[in-house]
Amino acid sequence: MKTTFGFVFAGIALLASAIFSQPMVNSPEIGSNGSLSLRYYAPNAQQVTVNGELDGKAHPMQKSTDGVWSTTIDSLPPDIYTYWFDVDGIRSLDPHNTNTKLGYGMFGAVSVVEMPGDGPQFYDAKPVPHGSVRIQPYESKTLGLSRTVWIYTPPGYDQGKNYPVLYLLHGAGDVESGWTLIGRANLILDNLIAEGRAKSMVVVMPLGHAIQSFWTGTSKQFPDPVSKAFRTGSRDSIITAMFSGDGKGGLSPFAQDLVGDVMPMIEKTFKVSTKPEDRAIAGLSMGGGQAINLAFNRSDLFRYVIAM
Repeated sequence: MKTTFGFVFAGIALLASAIFSQPMVNSPEIGSNGSLSLRYYAPNAQQVTVNGELDGKAHPMQKSTDGVWSTTIDSLPPDIYTYWFDVDGIRSLDPHNTNTKLGYGMFGAVSVVEMPGDGPQFYDAKPVPHGSVRIQPYESKTLGLSRTVWIYTPPGYDQGKNYPVLYLLHGAGDVESGWTLIGRANLILDNLIAEGRAKSMVVVMPLGHAIQSFWTGTSKQFPDPVSKAFRTGSRDSIITAMFSGDGKGGLSPFAQDLVGDVMPMIEKTFKVSTKPEDRAIAGLSMGGGQAINLAFNRSDLFRYVIAM
């Protein structure tokens, strides 16, 4: 027993020694001039690059004698950016940045950095009344799955009734939490409502994929053609799957779930209007295709449709 404990403590000591022998890495580092410096410790790597939405370019990094790779991007405009490292062909998050955006399937998670401006941005939390965000579970009879939907309710929600409702759909590489955790849709709505530029509304943000797991999972009744196309298809088949249904009333499996399960649950549980003129649907990328699919096949449900 003493020998076992000795090996355990020796292993812990060696691990601690290895950790503390690594150089201190500050990443991401935002300069006073609006520059962004990124660093990654990989002493045995042959090549490291930074990729993402920073400025539309891949940035080769330079290796220092202590094994830290670094690069600096000059003067990025105020915004929220995503990035990741390519380390000898292997994709990696920034281990020193805890701000991470979840991804779906082959898109993967990415690191997130916010470049500040001279003052508050339209997506920042401001001293205005704030709404609430809740994660609502529901049973999808359409898909045979237990799922969740993120829901924003505006300031003063409890005092109102018959709110207009916006169904907000994410892109192919995202999940239902992205609009709130990264896109800050709730803070944007808070600010717009406080400025009188938007009506108080309920925003419903569902998972846009009919399958829970991109690579292995599927619904019990049918696969999601969009996710299947992303796994095995060409660019044209992906676009076709986004805009088309599967023969069930012209609606994709996701759209069937939205109309058959999500909307009835929302209208039963929340103070929303059931009139088509009080409903809007908007989507980004894949979500835009889904919004159009619904607009063409169920024009009786929505009076406002936005595809981004």
